[in-house]
Amino acid sequence: MHAADLFQSLEREIDEWNRKNVLLAPTRRNASDPRELEIFIPREPRLPLSRWSNSFGDGVHSLRSSLDRLAFELCHLTDQEPEKPTQIYFPIAEKPGEWRDKIKHLGSIPERILERLEQVQPWHSANPKTHLLTLIHGLDIMDKHRTKVDVIALPAGWSPERLQPWPGGEEYPEAWENPWMRVTYDGPVGCVAEPALWDVDAWPLVHFEGRMALLGRLQPWLYQETMRIFLFVTSGEWPESTNPVPEPEWVVLPPWGIQPYAKRPRGT
Repeated sequence: MHAADLFQSLEREIDEWNRKNVLLAPTRRNASDPRELEIFIPREPRLPLSRWSNSFGDGVHSLRSSLDRLAFELCHLTDQEPEKPTQIYFPIAEKPGEWRDKIKHLGSIPERILERLEQVQPWHSANPKTHLLTLIHGLDIMDKHRTKVDVIALPAGWSPERLQPWPGGEEYPEAWENPWMRVTYDGPVGCVAEPALWDVDAWPLVHFEGRMALLGRLQPWLYQETMRIFLFVTSGEWPESTNPVPEPEWVVLPPWGIQPYAKRPRGT
């Protein structure tokens, strides 16, 4: 499946970018809590979030397209031809009441396989909003018709040992324009944090509907679960895995710091 190549290529690109770039984030104490450090996004080097977003969107679109191709092939298993071949899509329904409308152009699919398609629908899960098919459909729609998928970044590797004194001891107002993250320590972090530069890495996250998940954990899970649905629909049995990829943890977007890029159009 082409999506696997796209996802793996993006992960390699992110790793290479972190190896080649030194990301020194301006850092200072929170005036109201000395245990808390405020990290700000450095002006340079500029994080290539737009390019990473486009690459991730291409991978998601590849997954969605593969599901639609599967539906098309299933419609041609028998001698009965579909009435409207151009209206064939892999059905995705969050509510049971949507199901009949979603399959109105899939009448040529054998009944036993239609039943399998019904069994993998999001409404059967505890939280349809975070179901694989809901995510693929929503992210693909966002990427194609609205804006690019929101890919944001968090600073990673923020150990106190990677704090560096501010060169010359001077402060620059523009350094504190873009809040990134707050870090709280149980004990003191030393005078080097007044102010300092923090040598960090960039961890990309996907932001979707007010929550976010690490891209590096989301991509393999999306691919794994799509393949499981493929195998179940075509064989009638869920595949066994000795080393399954866990579902990524989704967390809410913090009120301070990183902001989504939902209003930026593709290509900017």
